[in-house]
Amino acid sequence: ESEICVNGSTVITAEATGWNNADVNYNWNNGFQGSVYTFVPDSAAAYTFTVTASQATSGCEAVASITINVNEVPATPVVVVDNATICDGGQVTLTVTNPVAGATYTWYSNGTVISNANQATLTQSPVTVDGDATNYVYTVVAQLPNSGCVSEMSANTVVAVIPAPVAGVSVEGNTTV
Repeated sequence: ESEICVNGSTVITAEATGWNNADVNYNWNNGFQGSVYTFVPDSAAAYTFTVTASQATSGCEAVASITINVNEVPATPVVVVDNATICDGGQVTLTVTNPVAGATYTWYSNGTVISNANQATLTQSPVTVDGDATNYVYTVVAQLPNSGCVSEMSANTVVAVIPAPVAGVSVEGNTTV
C-alpha cells in the first residue's frame, strides 16, 4: 500500500519479470494501457489498481494489484487580524477562522518561517525597521500530522507598523522653585 494526498501524484509501474517477459502488454482496470501510470487523485479514498500483463506471442498472463490510500488535504486557512495597523511596540493577533482539528500550523512573516508558531492563533509584536513605517506580510499553512498532507498557503494578511511619535519636553526659565 502507498499513501498520497489529494491532488498529489504517484507513479505506478508494472514490470514483467522472468524468462517470458519480452513483448508484454499491460492493461489496467481503469482502461490505461502501458507499464507506467501516473495517478493524480482529486478526492480522498482507497484506490485499487489491477494490471494484467499479457505476453503477446504466448498469450500467458499475470495479474497484480496495488492499493493507494488518498488522504484529504486540510482546508486553506482563512486568517483574520485584530488590528491591521499598529504602533511600534504594539501587539497583533492573527487567527485562523477555519481551524482543522488536529492540524499543526506553520506561520510565515515576509516569507520566513516563524519558529515555534504552530497553533491556529499567532500573537506577535512586530517593530518598525530603521524607524520607518514597515509592512509585515503574514501567511500560514495547515498540516495534518498523520498523513503529512499540507493545505495551500493562506492569502496574505498585511500588518502595518507605524513609528511612534517622538515626544520631547523642555522647560523655559528657572527649574528651581
